[in-house]
Amino acid sequence: MVLNGTIGSPRLSACTPPPKGLNRPAIVFVGGLHPRKGVDDLITGFAKVCALTPRAFLYLVGDGPYRDTYKHLAFETGFGDRIHFCGFQADPRPYLLGADLFVLPSHAEPGGLVLPEAREAGCAIIATSVGGNSEMLDGGRAGLLVSPRRPDVLAEAMARVLKDRKLLSDMRTQSQLNLDRFTVERAAKDCESVYSCLLD
Repeated sequence: MVLNGTIGSPRLSACTPPPKGLNRPAIVFVGGLHPRKGVDDLITGFAKVCALTPRAFLYLVGDGPYRDTYKHLAFETGFGDRIHFCGFQADPRPYLLGADLFVLPSHAEPGGLVLPEAREAGCAIIATSVGGNSEMLDGGRAGLLVSPRRPDVLAEAMARVLKDRKLLSDMRTQSQLNLDRFTVERAAKDCESVYSCLLD
């Protein structure tokens, strides 16, 4: 099996863009607005975070067929003014670089390529323990893994990280370790080695 990698992809500029000026503390999600991504769990969990911390803001980067549904859910929480729908972004790195915490609450995820991108940006990361997320986070060493479909557990994890500045700093440092295995160059070399073996 060849592990996929996106770091160094030619689809993005080689120059690192400046971080987006976000209200802090900023929680960022990047992905399709679709039930498989667990966006409703994130919005519901974020409302609980707002009740536990003085200020927090959620930025949903991406688009999809459930955008209006999630906007309505955000309004119903009573914290809709803190939930920002940012739409599709060809280059989401400014949001990742401006984030305090990146959250991927998927119900299913073969291998979230946004996770190494969030790691490269130096985000503290929380993701659900589904599919390939654990492998993308080095078995939980590069991010916190939580149970899927549990907005209460997700909220507790988000609040704990945001309230503990040392934990947040340590998680940001840890997320940037061991990134060589997620580069496009490494993935290409591994594919070439498979082809060479078959040709031999």
